[in-house]
Amino acid sequence: LSSSLSLSLSVGFGSPGPYFRLIEAGLKLLKDPSVICVEEVYLILQQLVGTVLSSKDCEGLARYSLLSAEILSQSGLALERMRDDAKAMVVTMVDMEASYLTAEFFREILRVQEEKDASLLTMSGKGIKAGDGGTSEDLHLKQIANHVSAYLGVVCNQLKATIPKAIVHCLVLQAKKSLLDKFVEEVAGKDAESLRRLLGENEEVMQRREACSKRLDLLQTAYRELTVSLSSR
Repeated sequence: LSSSLSLSLSVGFGSPGPYFRLIEAGLKLLKDPSVICVEEVYLILQQLVGTVLSSKDCEGLARYSLLSAEILSQSGLALERMRDDAKAMVVTMVDMEASYLTAEFFREILRVQEEKDASLLTMSGKGIKAGDGGTSEDLHLKQIANHVSAYLGVVCNQLKATIPKAIVHCLVLQAKKSLLDKFVEEVAGKDAESLRRLLGENEEVMQRREACSKRLDLLQTAYRELTVSLSSR
């Protein structure tokens, strides 16, 4: 920041204060659109979870309405946490741009003005030269406005490229890798009674399942004993 502001003074742009304050105010306007992008991706992921749970691949869950509802609820909570992390990330990215003015930008302004280059444009697509009409004060204010607009345009283009990457990293990939990790840990720690309640089993189904489980244990025990007996011969 100090190098940028010192350069501003040395090249005759006047006091750096107006530039910094205007750029800072302009960059703050980028926060809401960035957060809205996160929110839109979050809503898409929410809908995707609902679509997956109601698909043929998960049709077996339809028999366990309580479990299905719990999965949907826990997925929503996990997505909310990831959404909040993504929002914090993109807001920080905007704040970073607002906290430091790139010195190279002001050098580029000098080059453009000296060479009458049209490569640096304002956000409206106009050149940064203020024009010839009006008083010297008007021209100076127009020059400041054009410089600020051009700087904001450069930063906007950078954020257009980096914010989607941040959203994918903090929200989309995290949802893909660990959406139900916390829920799985909680389920793994539940006792048999809690699991029965989660599955919503009626008494008859529970008794049949326990009977099948006991038969399976007996069959596995018998299989092991037969294997040992046969191998000893």
